[in-house]
Amino acid sequence: MHALPREGELLDGRYLVWRYLREGTMGAVAHAVRLAGKRPVAVKFLLAAHLASDEARARFQREARAAAAIESDHVVKVLDAGETARGVPYIVMDYVDGRDMAELLARDGAPGIGVARAADLIVQSLAGLGAAHAAGVIHRDVKLSNCIVARGEGGRERVTIVDFGISKWRAAAEATLTRSLVQLGTPSYMAPEQSRSARDADARSDLFSAGVMLYRLLTGGFPAEIGRASGAAAARELAVERPEIPAGLAAAVGRALAWDPSDRFATAREMADAIAPYAG
Repeated sequence: MHALPREGELLDGRYLVWRYLREGTMGAVAHAVRLAGKRPVAVKFLLAAHLASDEARARFQREARAAAAIESDHVVKVLDAGETARGVPYIVMDYVDGRDMAELLARDGAPGIGVARAADLIVQSLAGLGAAHAAGVIHRDVKLSNCIVARGEGGRERVTIVDFGISKWRAAAEATLTRSLVQLGTPSYMAPEQSRSARDADARSDLFSAGVMLYRLLTGGFPAEIGRASGAAAARELAVERPEIPAGLAAAVGRALAWDPSDRFATAREMADAIAPYAG
């Protein structure tokens, strides 16, 4: 991280870097404050290991543009983008003060969380995904750790989707950015078609990943089989592991996890409508 601004350093005379929150494959995210208005923000920096890669730089810049094109209260808002004096690209986003769903599950799961709570969190996630898809953006890395849960008005939990670093955007040239990265995403959440080629991912691939998220929130684990019978198998597993789960909700998970994309929900809204009755 030697090329990145240090904690306590002023970035471009506008953002004071407080502390680093997490580091991923491509970038590191810091909690900072925008001096104008004392607004807390999150700043994502491209890691030093990727600075020499034109492809990584292009993908990082496209992440900012893709996320900025999405209008949703459930998708992180991009406020600014630039490059440090050391040549490190950065993206400035709203700071979401909360835990990601993986942390929430680890803290509250026994082994899963409550049915109504899990359904509500996924319905909100689907609202964000639906807005992304409407803007022509496929996330391609939908997972618990990329969904931040904070307290909103009245104390209700509010979901914000983050990290569009490997997203697919119809307004950008995809072929030039995937020539060396045939498989993109997190394998344990990945739809079968996406595991074969990132270019094959579409909105239904994100919905498959959302189905894995819901399964995880309900059980604490992953579906035992991601294969040709994955959807039906997952629905049966849910009925065994948590008999109190309504049959309709188990069926919705099974449909989301269908091997063939044409057997899944067609849109995020359709999937959300199937899950919403169980959200309490």
